[in-house]
Amino acid sequence: MSNKEPAIMVSPSVMVMKERLKEETDPFVVTDKIYAMKAVDSKILERSVIKLFDLCLERPEKKEYCQQIVSGLLLENPYMKRATESLLSQNLTRRIKEAKSDSDVLYLLKSTSDLGLKLTHLKEWQAAFHKLIPIDGDYTISTLVDRAWYIRNCMDCLAVKEGGVYSTSALWSQITKYMLSTQSDVFIKAMAAIHKMKGACYGPKRWYEDLGKCLILTEDYKSFIDILEVAFNNCNKRRDGEDYRQVSAALPLAVNFAKSERDNIDELLDNIFDELWRRNLLLHPQVKEELIENITLPMLSEAARNLPEFGWNDFRVQRPTGLKR
Repeated sequence: MSNKEPAIMVSPSVMVMKERLKEETDPFVVTDKIYAMKAVDSKILERSVIKLFDLCLERPEKKEYCQQIVSGLLLENPYMKRATESLLSQNLTRRIKEAKSDSDVLYLLKSTSDLGLKLTHLKEWQAAFHKLIPIDGDYTISTLVDRAWYIRNCMDCLAVKEGGVYSTSALWSQITKYMLSTQSDVFIKAMAAIHKMKGACYGPKRWYEDLGKCLILTEDYKSFIDILEVAFNNCNKRRDGEDYRQVSAALPLAVNFAKSERDNIDELLDNIFDELWRRNLLLHPQVKEELIENITLPMLSEAARNLPEFGWNDFRVQRPTGLKR
């Protein structure tokens, strides 16, 4: 248990507020009481949100009541968002680790979404997927692909289209990050198969580092290139090359990771370069430049210099308008 959770559990103000949340039926009345307690507890707002989450789990019939209070507090106090997310992460991760079944884990995730609370920390997602798609499962590529799709379909209840708080891209990117972070051969193969089935790489900014490390640790360059090719082919549909740039950024990162681990990846890079030529995959100029800089062996550096790249006037090099760097 973290240091933050005991403070919530033993704080006199929180204990008083917890009883008021249970007793009251009018969300406006209880909201006023929460604000009144700020004089004695400067963190009472974010702590109230966590207690409302607890109450929602204990008494599902009070969900709408909890929703109204939480949404009002977050709307009126946007500054409390980060502190609330941190407290929620501690609370939810503990609950997930104690969960007995897939249904229990999915119910916990849905309950946060129903309250309008987004999970922004890595540990609660990792804890959830460790239960839902356990790394020690006896998988073939096919059964792992089926399992990942099944879990994603179960998570439809968290999607915006179903009244949740997450986009399709956000949900798939969390699954992808987890599966690549396992650094397992069967997991990267399954993820490559899933990307080919979807025809798109969702949210690569969240997981490209894991892809680079997984490439080095599994040496599975074909699965790596499969994922890269999906992003490349999707450029025309997206009318930009941003996702492709982010996915391909895993390659120079992988080279640096290998250097830090003192791994000899000369043969691996040779195979990757051959596969890039064979599939006619052009690199983003910025990614290619970083790759050349990161390679120390002159012969391989020269081979990287000769790889095909987009011209600077190619639409796949232009960053989408308004995109944060």
